[in-house]
Amino acid sequence: MLRWGRHRIADLEREVISFSHEKPWAIISEVDSDGVTDVFKVKFTKRLSEDIPHIVFDAVNNLRPVLDQTAFAVAVRHTE
Repeated sequence: MLRWGRHRIADLEREVISFSHEKPWAIISEVDSDGVTDVFKVKFTKRLSEDIPHIVFDAVNNLRPVLDQTAFAVAVRHTE
């Protein structure tokens, strides 16, 4: 499970790098409603891949049992 979780995290990193490599965003500056403060925003010109939520879900679901097993081992170790 840990190995597959790490594999899916690597998949996520590749997706994010691929997305950010294209630099699909623009930085926008607007005057706030107070009329004095400048507000800077990042506006995306392209949507994130639809695969990203699935990759994150898969990674978390594979890492959760690893965390459960680790917590159980710690609990057993400290209750002996």
